[in-house]
Amino acid sequence: MAWEDTATAPEFLWCEQIAPSPWTLPLTRGVLAEAGVRGVQFGCGGRLPKDVLNTDLVGFTDIRLESTAPGRVFRVNGAPFLHHDVTQPLPAEDGAFDWAYSEHLIEHISQAQALVWLKDVRRLLRPGGLLRLTTPDLERYAQAYVSRDDAFFADHSRRLREFGLPAMPTRRAFMVNQIFGFWGHRWIYDFDELVHVLVEAGFATDAVTRRAFSASAIAEVGALDSEVRQDETIYVEVTA
Repeated sequence: MAWEDTATAPEFLWCEQIAPSPWTLPLTRGVLAEAGVRGVQFGCGGRLPKDVLNTDLVGFTDIRLESTAPGRVFRVNGAPFLHHDVTQPLPAEDGAFDWAYSEHLIEHISQAQALVWLKDVRRLLRPGGLLRLTTPDLERYAQAYVSRDDAFFADHSRRLREFGLPAMPTRRAFMVNQIFGFWGHRWIYDFDELVHVLVEAGFATDAVTRRAFSASAIAEVGALDSEVRQDETIYVEVTA
């Protein structure tokens, strides 16, 4: 298998069970609060906490070959899930959520699309609500390349194998190129670039904070970080 083949995303992921949810769209803060749902996760992949509205462009298919579809909320393995494209408005009322979370999503869309999405996230958050955003850190890769930090690249290659991927070459040029050329990535950020797009989306500059792995103003939000990705990731939080 060529490494470029790993960039192809599936249309559906397998799960154990899909069931329709009684929730109707657009979602209201009252309905979410009654269900104990305070937050929304964009680009959930296979991680489905049960007290969060999980969304992803990739849907789910269960062992009965039932599948999710856009336009309604499902229960996937008991967790609320909405098959959703972040370049479109999320069907929920303004201020519906206390927090929003996204891990390694923003790099998969263009910066113009990211701006549209972040404006919608700001709309969805209550005043003072929190967005936690994580993405590969361009500065970390650039520093490792210039300083010939082969240990960083070797460790990252090992971590990727934990995703079930084939062994990755650890040549410095290859490792820098893969962060741009594979996985369907469109735009890679450092802290300043994240601040730029967040401010363009209407967040205040002084509301943006750089965080560490799993360290968050809201403990349940920081707990969503994937440990396997912490070596390459930049963590940012911003309040609405």
